[in-house]
This record gives sequence, C-alpha cells and structure tokens, in this order.
Amino acid sequence: MMNNLLKKLDSIIQKRAAYYASDEFIVGKLESAPLIIVSAAHVLERKTFFKITKKKDLNLAIDLFIKKSSPFEGYYSWFDSFKVQGGHFVVVYYVKEPLYQALKNRQIKGGMILPEQALVRKQPKDFITNINRHGSYADDPNYKVLFNLPQSDLLSRLFDTQESSLEFTDFVTRLLKTLNVKQLLPYWKAWHSGNKAGFDFSIGHLFLVFSVPLIYFSLTSFWLYIEHEKALKAFEENKERISEYKNLERNFVQMQSELARLKSPFQNYQYAYQAFDVMNNVDVFVNVQSFSINSTEISINGTTDDASLVFKRLSEDTRLKDLRYVRPVRKSGKRDSFTIGFKLESS
Repeated sequence: MMNNLLKKLDSIIQKRAAYYASDEFIVGKLESAPLIIVSAAHVLERKTFFKITKKKDLNLAIDLFIKKSSPFEGYYSWFDSFKVQGGHFVVVYYVKEPLYQALKNRQIKGGMILPEQALVRKQPKDFITNINRHGSYADDPNYKVLFNLPQSDLLSRLFDTQESSLEFTDFVTRLLKTLNVKQLLPYWKAWHSGNKAGFDFSIGHLFLVFSVPLIYFSLTSFWLYIEHEKALKAFEENKERISEYKNLERNFVQMQSELARLKSPFQNYQYAYQAFDVMNNVDVFVNVQSFSINSTEISINGTTDDASLVFKRLSEDTRLKDLRYVRPVRKSGKRDSFTIGFKLESS
C-alpha cells in the first residue's frame, strides 16, 4: 500500500516538474509547475571539506562558508553534505537572486526551485553512469558526480548542433522521469509560497507539497507498528520452543568444546601412524633417533649404513610428496647421519 502511494506521488512530481535552461529552452509547463529545476548553466558550485562530525557545528560551518564563498552580490543558495569518516564533503549551489525571484513569481501557487546538479547527485548509480552522454558530468569519489563544463560554455554547446540539442533534451527527459519524493525531502526548506498563494492551494499542490512528509512518515510508523505486533505475537506463541532450542544450542556448544579438548592429544596420531607405516616398509636398516611433525611436515632423524639408499626407497613410496634432505648427510662413525623431510599425499 505504501509503495503504491509513493509511486503515485512520484508520478505527480514527474508530470508537474519543469526544467528551466534559458528563455529559449524550457521543458514542462513552467507557469503551473510546483517544481522547477534550474539548469546547471545558471548555477555555480563551491565545494569544500569540513573535518566536523557534529551536526550543529557542521551547520554553522556551512552557513559561514555559504556567505564567504558567494560568487554573486545577490544570490539564493542550496547545499548538500556527504558524510565520510572524519568529516563531511559539502557542495553549495548558488543562483543569482533576480533569476530565482523571476522563477518564484511564476509559481503563483507556490512551489520548490532546485538546481539540476542537486537532483543529479540524488540519482541511482545506473543514471549517473549514463549521464556521460550529456557531457556535463564526471564521476567524483567525494561528491558523487562533478559538473565539469564552465558556465559560459554550456548553453552555446547545447545549441551548437541539432545533435547536441537532442542529446540534452534526452538527458532532461530522463532526469524528470527519475524524480521522486525521497530526492526532494532533503531540500524541503526550498519550498516557498507564491505571491498570490495565501491558502489558495489546489488539492494536488496541497497533497504534494504539504502532506507528503506527514503521510510518508505516518505510514512508515504504522508499518513498523504492525511489524512489531506481528513479531511480538510470534514470540509469545513460540517462546517456550525458542527457550528449549537456546538450551540445546548452549549444550551443543559445550559438547563441541569438550570434544575438542578430548581429541587434542590425538589430533596428530593418525597422521603420525601413517608415517610410521612408511618407515616400516623401508627394507633398509634405519636407527630412528627422532621423529617430529610440524603442521603437515614430517621430519625423521636417524642413522643408517647408506642414507642415499634410504632416500631412494622413500622416493619410491607413492604416498610421499616434497621429499628432501632437511640437513646435509654427515658421517657418524661408519654410518650416515641424516634428517629427511616429507609430506603425505593425503594431507
């Protein structure tokens, strides 16, 4: 139910939005649009990074930055902030006050005016991937996308050829089709009443502009309440079984721990036994002085009449791999002293 309502609201927004690029290039019915998108050609950006995590301090820093960085004597501004570890990346959008007032005066029943870049940055990844066709944006790891054409060049670029004009129209059409309530909520402060508005809202405007947040959050709270009641009921019905299974789980963990403790003295036994079996099959006399296992590496130290023959017999056993002399063979009286290492194929 909630999803259907949000889709309906998104459809209303998309149909009533207008895009302002210049006196020559307007998409949508500007005179009746409760939402006007101002082309990036009319908007200047200022970007910065604040090593601030507290929201109150961040808002104060942004206010100071907006005033200090203004490119116009008279302006209207919006801002976005993107949280990262250790602070926030911030981008501020400026438009000249006369243009903002002119657009505002056309919204007789009030509405919202937003910069193109702010809405582009709210788009999903697939949209941002495709906007390279527009030629005005590039991927940016800090600000999601970067508007990369100078203001003075954009409009001439748009109208330079018919192809670029069609390309831009396609971009605007796709942008309008992706608009939704969630994208607009962060900029709700940009709402203003029209010169003749008073309380003369149409039902559509009233529903769209004033009631959307209330309905959205009310439905969300109601949905959470229902889900909570369902979860509580299910818990009451199954709490005895849940308690029983938790006890079984605890017993199982304890038994696993006890089993590991009991097995620990024998964990290398099977592996060592196979190694003893290997030595028993060597038809050469060997006096084994030490035998060790380091993980899967087996080392045998001993004496024999002919260490080379012992090594040859071991190399013929298909169960062994990585056979090598750990140390050089040395003479111990008339016998050879050796240390041979190997692994078992099954390891």
